[in-house]
Amino acid sequence: MEYVYGIALMLLIVIIIKSPIGKGMFGEFVLRTIMGKNKPKKDTFVIHNLTFYDGTKSLEIPHLIVNSYGVHIIETLEDNGVITGRETDKTWSKKLWLDQNTYSIPNPIKSIASKTLSLKSVMLKKAPIYTYIVCTGRVKIKVETHDVPVLYPRSLMHKMRHIKKTEQSLKPMDVRKVYEGLKNLKLMNRIGHKEDINLNNHNKIYQKHRP
Repeated sequence: MEYVYGIALMLLIVIIIKSPIGKGMFGEFVLRTIMGKNKPKKDTFVIHNLTFYDGTKSLEIPHLIVNSYGVHIIETLEDNGVITGRETDKTWSKKLWLDQNTYSIPNPIKSIASKTLSLKSVMLKKAPIYTYIVCTGRVKIKVETHDVPVLYPRSLMHKMRHIKKTEQSLKPMDVRKVYEGLKNLKLMNRIGHKEDINLNNHNKIYQKHRP
């Protein structure tokens, strides 16, 4: 009987992983694994699920990496099928694997551009910002882009390593200031200090409510 239960459990796991939701969850897990954890000695810091208030509304960015190159904003596309479109399109087209119909989905580049502008407006320590769309579902990408890469999780770090250093590269102290400032934004949104988002009192609020 235990043998039967074991087989049933394995089949259930396979079904979940093969499903669109399971593919998205697995892709998200792979992405987080690739991004890794904070590496202070290498001036690299990771933030997941950054929620912040831009003065009019609360926004969420799924993933960020802060390093000597700047801030890397990562928007995830959890979907399935063949996705086509261009960077400037308002919507992209999606064709499911076993469906002849074509569906429209919002262009995630538009969303990440809006969030980037909002984040820039409330960052006390300025830094170069780079944006990426990472597909975590069972997706085949046929998208034409120029400024914002649309890629799979395994290609993210390779793409980041090929960013050329410029005169704007951050010093180690500045990397930490940017990272702490982003954490402050998240904390201030959570504890309800939205009215103070544009003031120079981030550190006081952060220290007072720090876990």
